[in-house]
Amino acid sequence: MVARFIIKYIIRSPILVRIYKMFLDFDLQYWLKLYPWLINIFSISCAYLLSNNKVVIGRVLGCFAATNWIAFGFLSEQYAFIAANIIFLWIYISAIVKFSSKRDSYKKSHEEQREEIARLRRKLNKDTIKAEQFYSKKQNDLISLSNSVIKQMEQIKLEVKK
Repeated sequence: MVARFIIKYIIRSPILVRIYKMFLDFDLQYWLKLYPWLINIFSISCAYLLSNNKVVIGRVLGCFAATNWIAFGFLSEQYAFIAANIIFLWIYISAIVKFSSKRDSYKKSHEEQREEIARLRRKLNKDTIKAEQFYSKKQNDLISLSNSVIKQMEQIKLEVKK
């Protein structure tokens, strides 16, 4: 009752009304004509997502499409669909498993790289501090040497004046 009200007064779309009537009447022959088109939408979306580097969601959508093609093979008694899409399903699932393990290894290597960068920064900071201390010490040595040379020059001037 509510669904009919929504379809009749709110949506008023002839396409949606036709789909709604299809579900109410449920003609298997009509559904078998429409079902491959719906599955193709999923398959094309899968290909689009995979081509745009949406690897996991593309493969999950591919699994969904492959299982629907298997169901279509059963409904239409076309066993080639079943065999082919079982292979596709196996390929998609194995690719998801392999990719997730690679992604985990990338995360681990990323963490290792972060730790290595942090270690190198600490080492660089220590080396920088040591270099600054060494430079400061050499500068102080140079200043004290300059002061001693100046004192000696003053003593020599005083001795020469005498």
